[in-house]
Amino acid sequence: MLGFDPVRLLLLSEGRIVELAWIKTRIQRTVVPVVVLLTLTVQVAAQELPVLGQGNLSCNSWAERRAGDAVDAATMIAWALGYITAYNHYGAEPKGDVSGGRRTEELAKWIDDYCHKNPTDNFYGATAALIRKFQKIDSP
Repeated sequence: MLGFDPVRLLLLSEGRIVELAWIKTRIQRTVVPVVVLLTLTVQVAAQELPVLGQGNLSCNSWAERRAGDAVDAATMIAWALGYITAYNHYGAEPKGDVSGGRRTEELAKWIDDYCHKNPTDNFYGATAALIRKFQKIDSP
């Protein structure tokens, strides 16, 4: 080896090293904000997940249904159990039952407590919080 880079020497001799530094700076000033915006867009898109059915009802609605009409409460419980089952099938790693085999009434009680503390959240948020909580409890 000669101990020097002939391409760098050529660039230095032609004054282009300054141009390369300017181009690098311009790329960084353009790419970094674009990457940040894309990251934020993905996060917002993830938060705007389309929720179907009973998951759109409020925690207040859940509390009212639990205190009143057992049929209405049962439809919401069925929705939550379906959501948990779908999570077990598509999202859980390793595959298993994120509820840890808990009884339906125990899961409903957990949602009762969550909704009491978070009355403006929707039922989907309560069920998703239940999954996050039980993931932490049952992880090794």
